[in-house]
Amino acid sequence: VRKDEAAARQPAAGDPAAGAPRLGAFVRAHHAFMLRHYLAIGLYGMLVYAVLSWVPAHFIRVHGWSMGEVALRYGLVLLVFGGSGTIVGAWVAQRMARRGTRHATFIVTAVGMVGAGAVIALAGTAASPNAALVWYAIGLVLMTAPGATAIQIIQEAVPNALRAQASAVYYLVISVVGLTLGPLSVALLTDYAFADPKALGTAIAIVAGVVGPVAAAIAWSARGPFERLVGR
Repeated sequence: VRKDEAAARQPAAGDPAAGAPRLGAFVRAHHAFMLRHYLAIGLYGMLVYAVLSWVPAHFIRVHGWSMGEVALRYGLVLLVFGGSGTIVGAWVAQRMARRGTRHATFIVTAVGMVGAGAVIALAGTAASPNAALVWYAIGLVLMTAPGATAIQIIQEAVPNALRAQASAVYYLVISVVGLTLGPLSVALLTDYAFADPKALGTAIAIVAGVVGPVAAAIAWSARGPFERLVGR
């Protein structure tokens, strides 16, 4: 571990990148935290992209809305509530930290993930479009709440010189895992498990209800390794 930590901070003499820390060595030295957090973020991305990709189709296939109705009603909800969660999550974490609450960023991140999974599952199985829209609005706030706190955890954990690299990997994991598995998982359930286009809402509910809590549990389990890493 000491060798890996040294490699992360001091490249060998003569290395053309001498003086530049190495993220790979740092991740190996602190894999208990880094890999868990990246895995949780990958699953979180899967939830986000599953929702963003399929909710409009859910209203069209299951509730009979036109594309114009989806654009006006759900589009407005997405515009207002999709962005507010990140602000609310950061504000809540800051208030909790000022009051001395330990793991404030972890709490907001985990609660956002598990809460979004539960609420979006309710939206996917709602009997009426208006009820689904309300649940989606709440779910969007919860789903985007970890947007600020999860990246803050990375920023606090890694050395200054590694923050750009660690953040780049963070967003790469969200994009690759989220864009690949999120929409695909819903499609596979709809087309093969249920073989019914109108089961799309149920498929969204299953993905959200499973992925959200699993992501939250993994993110929450990284608290101990994080504390050992930052020396708290």
